Amino acid sequence: MTAGDRQLVTLTESMLPAIETLWSESALRDPCSADLLIEKMFADAGVVPQRRIGLFEHDRLLGLAVGAVRSDLGYLKMIAVRPTYRRQGIGTLLTEQIEQTFAAAEVRRLRVAESAPNYLTPGIDAQNQETIEFLEHVGFQRFGEAFNQEVDLTTRDWDSAAAKAQLLTQRQIEVVRATLDDQAAIDALLDVEWPTWKEEVHSALANEPSTVHIAKQAGNVIAFAAHDANNKGTGWFGPMGTAPAHAGQGLGRVLLDGCLEDMKRQGHLAATIPWVGPLEFYEKLAGAKLSRTFVRMEKEIEFDKTS
Repeated sequence: MTAGDRQLVTLTESMLPAIETLWSESALRDPCSADLLIEKMFADAGVVPQRRIGLFEHDRLLGLAVGAVRSDLGYLKMIAVRPTYRRQGIGTLLTEQIEQTFAAAEVRRLRVAESAPNYLTPGIDAQNQETIEFLEHVGFQRFGEAFNQEVDLTTRDWDSAAAKAQLLTQRQIEVVRATLDDQAAIDALLDVEWPTWKEEVHSALANEPSTVHIAKQAGNVIAFAAHDANNKGTGWFGPMGTAPAHAGQGLGRVLLDGCLEDMKRQGHLAATIPWVGPLEFYEKLAGAKLSRTFVRMEKEIEFDKTS
């Protein structure tokens, strides 16, 4: 589609320099390296080429929108317009183009940003009133909030060797860094308790070294914690879970500490714990503080099944 000197195109990796420039000018609170943009836009199985749309004027990228589908939900995963070109209908045009791809796939419900397991943020930053107002203008409604916390990694040593030794001696629970050989045992736990987390855990397990820590008893994985599964290289923690039968044994603290120690050794000064609930849990375990609040938004889209 063209309009004068402007042209809608399918974004490709060859356009990454233009994408990176646009994003750096448009999304100041969520900076992305080239590698992170590739992770979000081109390494996500839920993002097909027709849902990576950019508007160019000559060789300048004015705006972009990225959509994803997870099961029966569609996501406006990313949207950005250069600040000097806003309020010209570009954002509306890009949103409409993404929505058409969802209608063609008969996806009726659309959310913004929170496209787990591969997402940049769990909503729209509550301080970004301009974007919230734009999304409301194109039909999105608020339906909740999400919260990120941050842990200052410089305040203490996160080594948990003593706690691990105590668990092994007193309860025969071994806490170790997982390897690919542990995937089947981890999946056995995930399949029962958190099947939607498998993709993130597998992503962390594939890191070198693995960024998954597990607690094992009698050969069974009874708890796990992961980091660097999403937004790789940025110090993101999660997911983490303990089998209900083993809750209250202190496994979460030991596993969390193992991940935080990893991130500290990687050179991170702080760790992000995204999409937290309840806030008190990580505040108690690691002194986590609320860092960002996000508005969750969704809309129903219509399509003509007869067309």
